[in-house]
Amino acid sequence: MKMRSILLSVLAIAVLAGCAKNNELPGDPDVNAREAVVTLRLKGNGSTRAAGVPDDLDTKNSTVNDLTVFFFDGDALVNKVYQATVTGSAVMDVKTTTSAKQAVVVANIGSDQTTTGIFASVTSRTTFMAATANLLKDGNPVQNDEKVYMSGEGTITYDATGKDGQVTIPLNFVAARIDLKVIDFSGAIGKGSVYGTHFSVASIYLMRAQRWTNFLPTGTGESLKYIAKNNRKFAGGVTWESTTTTVPTDYRVHEEYRVATIPGALTANKMENLGHWYVFDNNELDEPTVLVVKVNWKKDGTTDTPLFFNVTFNGNDQMRIRSGNTYTVNLKLNGNFKPGDGGGTGGGGEDDPDTPTVDAAVDITVTPATWTPNVINKEWN
Repeated sequence: MKMRSILLSVLAIAVLAGCAKNNELPGDPDVNAREAVVTLRLKGNGSTRAAGVPDDLDTKNSTVNDLTVFFFDGDALVNKVYQATVTGSAVMDVKTTTSAKQAVVVANIGSDQTTTGIFASVTSRTTFMAATANLLKDGNPVQNDEKVYMSGEGTITYDATGKDGQVTIPLNFVAARIDLKVIDFSGAIGKGSVYGTHFSVASIYLMRAQRWTNFLPTGTGESLKYIAKNNRKFAGGVTWESTTTTVPTDYRVHEEYRVATIPGALTANKMENLGHWYVFDNNELDEPTVLVVKVNWKKDGTTDTPLFFNVTFNGNDQMRIRSGNTYTVNLKLNGNFKPGDGGGTGGGGEDDPDTPTVDAAVDITVTPATWTPNVINKEWN
């Protein structure tokens, strides 16, 4: 799936005006370069991650709260500037010099990280490409509905005088988003299964939510990645439940990656708008991100038997997790959850959350949007 660039023209259009000579900008590789002023037109404010899947989520995700701007001349860093924004439209000036040839923008870091923090060690483009961020900083989530990391870069074009230049920077989401829109139990209930008596949803969570990223990708097309395979780090909503695979090194458990409240009853045989999660790129076949629906089935009529209905983003069951994409998940459980002696089969669930489940029909469609959307319909019979 090709990641779609998001051109936020009102957010990241820079116009450089040649000014007086200034030799004091940090990292300036050309002491004879003239000072240049970059004008940024920005907007935005912050929020938290809402429960469920709000209707205005795409709009909120496009918010820009702050920018960190890096100016490069080849691999050399000219300077780096953090610019906080204000609510509503704003115009702000940041300084560089006319030796700057490329500009890189990172949005929504949340605070000035140029002297301490994520970008403190950035002294060149090479070291910028090595800078990383963690979805769980000090154990707390750093992404929310109006604070989603974005990044982009552009080449500065100067006019014939060499004094005035312009660069337009398209911003791309660094994260991906998984939306669990609906679990439909109509098929199971139509077979005589009774929700709350024969079966019930025990938990819904992510396992191997990829939480580590760089800020610009490498590769192109299907090979485009924001993190090297061996540098991935994972989190999940519950303590590792798989008995067939081992827990990844440095695995973090956080409530952010599970549905906090499971509905006690169904509405029209469904649960809807259950949750959404921000994750980083996991464009690999091994150690895939998995969305798990754990169901307790009273196989003997009394005792709960856990079964797992898994959406595995490994490129086989479902597409891999790639930055800039949303994955809207619609599930149907059509199997028989009556007790075993009454003909029940457990609805097609698996005994382990890390075993991909095979569904009868998968329908995936892609339509243009701010994010690149992927609709996943998964059905168990």
